[in-house]
Amino acid sequence: MKKVILGLVVILTVGMATAQEKETFGFSKNDVFLEGSLKGVSIRDKDNYEHFDIKFYPTVAYFIEDNFAVGANLLLGYGKTEIENIYENERVKSVSESRDIHHAYGVGIFGRYYFLNLGKRFKIYNQLNLGYRKETSKVTMNSSYENFEYNTKDLRSQVINRDRKIYDTNIGLGLNYFLTIIEKNLISN
Repeated sequence: MKKVILGLVVILTVGMATAQEKETFGFSKNDVFLEGSLKGVSIRDKDNYEHFDIKFYPTVAYFIEDNFAVGANLLLGYGKTEIENIYENERVKSVSESRDIHHAYGVGIFGRYYFLNLGKRFKIYNQLNLGYRKETSKVTMNSSYENFEYNTKDLRSQVINRDRKIYDTNIGLGLNYFLTIIEKNLISN
């Protein structure tokens, strides 16, 4: 734990020293940025429901003017949902299971404009996105019904493949906080 805290102090100290060398933060014409986000969810019900989903969104953009960038992004996703229901009494037993495995792939383009500075390091932007994504899903359903009184069983299984193509657009606001500045001469060496 002490090593982690010491490492954070060193990083923050170097970042503050670098930040004091130059007072400007933000993006200029011909700058490029890379960013990404990772989103995930995992839900488990105590009885019969389990869901897992993860998505990765890498992004690249190029500044065609000061504070105005155009860029592209990708979507890579995977998910799984499982549901099991059991009903039983002295006469019957019914079990149903469902499993949905899905994949998502997508591409998009966007324009981003930084329009408001809140101090030296906080920059607010608005962004317009246009995107396309494809989602594929394979749903497997199994059910069994057993009647103890009449000694009968019924088993059923079904597989459903689904494909969806989605075109979307959205407008949003965002906030960047600039930690440090990397000098351009350091990048070229």
